[in-house]
Amino acid sequence: MKLALSEAKGEVLGQQLGWILETPDMPHRTSWVLLSIAALAAPPLAAQERVFPDWCHGARIADLVLSPDTPDRDLGEFVSDAREDGASVILVHFEEENFYGSLVDEGGWRRMLDRAGRLLESARRAGLRVAWYVNGLEVMTPGAARDRERPSLARSHPDWLQRRAGRGGPGTPIVFTGLEYGWIAPDMEDAWICPLSDYGELLRARLSELAGRGLDAVWIDACFLPGVQPGNEPIWGCGCERCRVRFARDTGLSPDFPLIFADPAFQAWLAWREQLVASYLAGLAEHAWSLGVVPFYESSTLDSPDATLLGNDATILSASPIGYAPEIDAPGEEESMARASPEEWTAYLSMLLFARDMAGEKPCWVLQYAGGPSDAERELGMTLAATGNYFPVLGDDDPEARKFSREAFRLVREVAPLVRASRPLAPVAVLYSSRARDLHDGARGGQYSTKGTRFFRSYRAAVGQLVQAHVPFRIVSVPAGPDLSGVRAVVVPDGLPGGDVPALPPGCERLDVGPEGIARIPVPELPFSVEAPPSMAVLVRRGEGGWLVSVHALAAAGPSTIRFSAPRRFRIRTLEGERSGEGKVVELAASRPFHFVEVFD
Repeated sequence: MKLALSEAKGEVLGQQLGWILETPDMPHRTSWVLLSIAALAAPPLAAQERVFPDWCHGARIADLVLSPDTPDRDLGEFVSDAREDGASVILVHFEEENFYGSLVDEGGWRRMLDRAGRLLESARRAGLRVAWYVNGLEVMTPGAARDRERPSLARSHPDWLQRRAGRGGPGTPIVFTGLEYGWIAPDMEDAWICPLSDYGELLRARLSELAGRGLDAVWIDACFLPGVQPGNEPIWGCGCERCRVRFARDTGLSPDFPLIFADPAFQAWLAWREQLVASYLAGLAEHAWSLGVVPFYESSTLDSPDATLLGNDATILSASPIGYAPEIDAPGEEESMARASPEEWTAYLSMLLFARDMAGEKPCWVLQYAGGPSDAERELGMTLAATGNYFPVLGDDDPEARKFSREAFRLVREVAPLVRASRPLAPVAVLYSSRARDLHDGARGGQYSTKGTRFFRSYRAAVGQLVQAHVPFRIVSVPAGPDLSGVRAVVVPDGLPGGDVPALPPGCERLDVGPEGIARIPVPELPFSVEAPPSMAVLVRRGEGGWLVSVHALAAAGPSTIRFSAPRRFRIRTLEGERSGEGKVVELAASRPFHFVEVFD
């Protein structure tokens, strides 16, 4: 597989590796690396224009697990219920996970293809779109851990497997079983695949067959190297012979380096593998587009240092023609956000806004987890305000959950067009640097933890300050020539390399994040006012005909109220309904999870 990078991203990787390798003991490496990266910059895949169809925006997603034994009647009932509830897209999983028997095995695939064809026919008659969920670099096999005769990915295609990186040649294959690790069923084999293997060709062939049956979209998950961090020490992939040869060819560096963050060659390898994953996904995306299928990729890395560990970096993929499907997990060992603290809700919002800003004009379908309608409503408000889409993950057989989904989809139909017709107001930009994350934070921290990190702790602290101060902002990836038009202040977290801080436009103020955070927070002038407690977040969007303001609860606010005033006509929407007003102060209950206020010019 040939690496296909855009010219801009090739330049960014050159900047990354050049900066990493400009050390007193390795000055001769820099020019070699930059020349190699320049060669990687063609052809510019991301430069090809791809227009996402209208149905991708304002998506209302229903989830279906399809098995080879799913009866036609059950398929018809599911499609009918999804349409009745107000869904617009069905996300279909082939069995519970990316199983060998339903994807790689030819006989199993034929049986799944028959069921998928029936689903696609039924959905087409109902006017619904269908997206296929598939793992990009992971295949699981139930029963293979105990039954050594059972066909599995590791047994059938050992040459496809990722291997542990390190000195002395390719390491052991990256394959986990439930006998050793507790996150999968005891009899499960969990195999991780190298992006330079022939597995990608298999996925392309499978996708082509589904496209021939009328598939609308593909949702690609688990494009990670290696995908997990068992225990306290990360397992670094991929160190197979293909990757070792490719890394040496692309950078001029030896693949025999120590796996320590202080080593410049290891830093170079981290940046290289992030581009490798991005290129693999971009290649799958390009194939999907050629078939008339809209591609999305799922990743749980978001703005956290997990991107360093897993090699999946949304800042790079923001330039690729692929939709974003970020997965925001629940904190700790929780299964939902039902018991999340205000600090955890602020981290949740930080990840959501990062996803919004990395997706840009592309659709962003967020996967999140709720324990019931109460925390689901809070997720709905934030997700709808940021992306204009919604994917409820609640109990399938719970009548209250179904009722909530219906109400949520109704609200999405009303608000999503307003979100799409507007842009986030962002007088403040917060700089985000992948190479500062890779250099300073390593594999420490996570979605809800900044422990042991430098850049990530400073960045998240700045985001939290702005949220509490109700100051609209956007997150800007550097060093790739960020657009700072309309920005009045730039927030610079601790640990950014000097080359990552862009030249500021005239009148733009630099705000460094110190030990106590941002010393002075600018307050933008707006044609309306929102007075809310710090436990509320305020998001603002600007459209041609007015403003869209949303207020979101980060904690139970008790009896306090939100005071909203505007000299113009406005409309307020909640899950319960809407009301209008003009030129007066309105008090909104802070106990509600969210309020949307449309202010007309």
